[in-house]
Amino acid sequence: MTQVHSLRNRMTTALLTAGAMVDGLLPADAKNLRDLAQTLDDLNGILATVPKYDLEPDSAASIIDVHEMIRAVCDDLALIASATSISVNILDDPAAAGCRVLRGNRRHVGESFEGALRVLLTVLPAGAAVDIAPRSAGIVILTVTTPEHEPKNLTALLTGMAAQLERHRGMVHRGAEPGRYCLHLPGKQLCDGGASRAVCCLGER
Repeated sequence: MTQVHSLRNRMTTALLTAGAMVDGLLPADAKNLRDLAQTLDDLNGILATVPKYDLEPDSAASIIDVHEMIRAVCDDLALIASATSISVNILDDPAAAGCRVLRGNRRHVGESFEGALRVLLTVLPAGAAVDIAPRSAGIVILTVTTPEHEPKNLTALLTGMAAQLERHRGMVHRGAEPGRYCLHLPGKQLCDGGASRAVCCLGER
């Protein structure tokens, strides 16, 4: 609640200051503009302390575009991927993905996928690659390749990702090929149709 009060106070200050300058009640000089900029900077600082998924709707009935969620998570983890020299590739094939929306808890879905991907980015060796292929709204395939052509500690990777997904009622299992994992995201798929049905689902927002 302290953050809420701080946000309210600074937002009120910023609105009153900007309004007064627009109405000519306060001169738009360097000092007042600096004060306004500082207030806005304070707002950004407060928002930065709030976990990003806490800002999303927390309802179990949220409609989640899984493709957009994957891209957002990859953008969030891009710095880690760059620092660890691991390539992350999204294989976005609309024809193969079927329905792309999921009904569920937006925070749980995002955090379960992010946690699984973070495990790979912090454990895999430099030069490794992770291919991400949505296969339906609720299933995402992760395929890992390493410079040695066969990822080591497959069981450890599976265990680490499982812990992240199970925390949010998702699950993961090893695929038929070495380095391939099948993530089942927490939530309910709205349909089982192909690309045309996926468009219909997106229209159900």
